[in-house]
Amino acid sequence: MVDFRRNHLGTTLIELLVAVAIIGIMTSIFVVQVRLSDAEKLHQATEQTAADLKQLRNLTISRVINENNSFPIGGYGIFFDDASSPSSYTIYADNGHAGYQDYGCEGLIATCPAYCNNYCESSPDFVPDAEIKKYLYDDDITVYPKDLGEGTNIFYYNFTSEHTATTSYSADESLEIILKNTANLQTSQVDILDLSDDGYVWGNIRVQYN
Repeated sequence: MVDFRRNHLGTTLIELLVAVAIIGIMTSIFVVQVRLSDAEKLHQATEQTAADLKQLRNLTISRVINENNSFPIGGYGIFFDDASSPSSYTIYADNGHAGYQDYGCEGLIATCPAYCNNYCESSPDFVPDAEIKKYLYDDDITVYPKDLGEGTNIFYYNFTSEHTATTSYSADESLEIILKNTANLQTSQVDILDLSDDGYVWGNIRVQYN
């Protein structure tokens, strides 16, 4: 005999509405958490930049040798590229031509682009810098020298030795970098202070949040 009693195992409209409401609440909480983590992007980018600058300074002061068992001719440098998306920086062992040059600069003598820093000799004379590390910023982060202001900037800073440093936008040996989160317009600053009292470039690295 067929049992025509109602099947109570199914989902009722009320249960469905309750489930949808719970999912909506959980989604709202997740969106808030994503927005909070968005606000942390600038902090993470700033701290990573400062940490890598300290590593760069220490490589130079300690006179760490490269794969050729010698200290790089131009010391160790950092190259910031805000013209590309996302913005990035590259830490490298300098080949003696100030700034950062990779294999993409080889042979571009007639139209040597700005990012090659006036070094585009033809093979076999071309010697690229040895890339140590490349860091990509989040899409919302832009980076620029304080003195130049915001824009599509390309610039470098070289710890040439434990005594000297060079940079592409200033005559002195200091560097003031602004990092900006374009999503919430918050900024931070990473400074490399130039000379100590005895004339040595120790590169005291300081972070400020605005």
